Amino acid sequence: MTAVEWLLENLISEPYSEEDFKYNEECWDRAEEMEKEQMCGFAEFVATYSDKNKNYLGEMLHAKSKYDGAERTIDLLEQYYNETFKTKMSKVTTGLDEILQEAEEQGVIENEFNWKLVREQDKLTMKSKSIKWLEFNADGTFKEQFQEAAIGRSLIMSPFNAFFTWQTTNVTEIVEQREDYIKFKTQNSNYELNKLGYV
Repeated sequence: MTAVEWLLENLISEPYSEEDFKYNEECWDRAEEMEKEQMCGFAEFVATYSDKNKNYLGEMLHAKSKYDGAERTIDLLEQYYNETFKTKMSKVTTGLDEILQEAEEQGVIENEFNWKLVREQDKLTMKSKSIKWLEFNADGTFKEQFQEAAIGRSLIMSPFNAFFTWQTTNVTEIVEQREDYIKFKTQNSNYELNKLGYV
């Protein structure tokens, strides 16, 4: 299996989370390393079994192919790398860019962040473009949404669809509150919410 084939087989084609994008980045790095290893392996093979790289007339195969003019094996390999791996990687990257753009347009992911929420006990940090405070009926069904925090309300961070960034349980206490900051407790955690870039 070539490095490119391995990459295409292991990439997450529709990444949604930060972990997915990090995994794909690691795949690209691993594929580059695999490609180098395979190229070095080929170079070692040519150097060790030079007769295997000749035709029945004793001519070097790559010297009579589209790689004609490559004086050294490393030059041949570099040319091969430029013609294959980089081209295919460019196509993969372009495809991922299109997926990311479509995901942004559909509100699946966000590329603008105005709010930062930090959970006190483990410093887990979430960011989003917008926030809302939700109220629910006694049976757990949605009741109403607000722009202001209040006891009994739940914070939800955009995007406001199935791919929302985070949602807290109901607020039980507001410890401190300013226009750009609120520290509050919920049924199971303590949080600090900051408005980013606030002047």
